[in-house]
Amino acid sequence: MIRVATIIGVLLAGLLGLFMSVCGGGFFIGFTYSGVEALFKPMPRVNLADNLPAMALAAAFAVGGGFLFWKCVKYLRKQMAARADDDERNAG
Repeated sequence: MIRVATIIGVLLAGLLGLFMSVCGGGFFIGFTYSGVEALFKPMPRVNLADNLPAMALAAAFAVGGGFLFWKCVKYLRKQMAARADDDERNAG
């Protein structure tokens, strides 16, 4: 029962990581686009550094979410391989 709860928890954490990665990457692209677009508009003059904290946070979410997702995938693959080995030993 504990193993099933752990796998469900890891699946949920992996899904959260995937959403963090996708949303963080989307916000990063959006902030970058709006900052570059503001450079070419005649008025008002916006500094690209105004978006820098938001861009850094979005990039951190994208990288952190991707890392979390990848770690969860690796853990699940390891658990599935261990379970397959246990099933082979029990069957033979």
